[in-house]
Amino acid sequence: MKVLSILASPIRNGNTATLLHMYEKGLLEGQPGSEITEIFLQEKKIQACSACMSCDLGKIKHCAIKDDMTELYDYFEEANILVFATPIYFFSMTAQMKAFIDRLYAVPFEKWRGKKIVLLMTYGGDDEEDSGAVNLVGIMEYLANYTKTDLVQVYGVSTKMRPDAVAENDQALNDVYELGRRLLTV
Repeated sequence: MKVLSILASPIRNGNTATLLHMYEKGLLEGQPGSEITEIFLQEKKIQACSACMSCDLGKIKHCAIKDDMTELYDYFEEANILVFATPIYFFSMTAQMKAFIDRLYAVPFEKWRGKKIVLLMTYGGDDEEDSGAVNLVGIMEYLANYTKTDLVQVYGVSTKMRPDAVAENDQALNDVYELGRRLLTV
């Protein structure tokens, strides 16, 4: 099984990364031999889609924009599982994740089909409603429906805006570890 983990936080070792890494640890225990490629979007230069439609017209393989996204298309196409890990910023995903997803429009829909999507979120509000995480869940459900993929797991945890909140939250760490371990049983 090939897994593409997308860390969409601007902080490499923050709460969202802690959540993602515990999920990956559980996944590797539950699915030995899985290959995980982790992309830290903050280090990638990914321009916004320019709506040139070159990808849609079949003129080119992926996207006319040549930036760091070019190297990520192959990882995306090879992956069976996509794990998106993002903090909630202003009631949705980070700008880094939005740019990445927008640029995936250049991938033909037949390359999406059959993939499983996992969404991991951290947020400063008290719950998914208060933080706006419910908005992102809705967006990802719509994305999965549109691309004929399956959104198989969603997990969010409040950090109350504390830097080490996830690392100190044994319940969240255990929950996300178990989600990863049981991924293919869902």
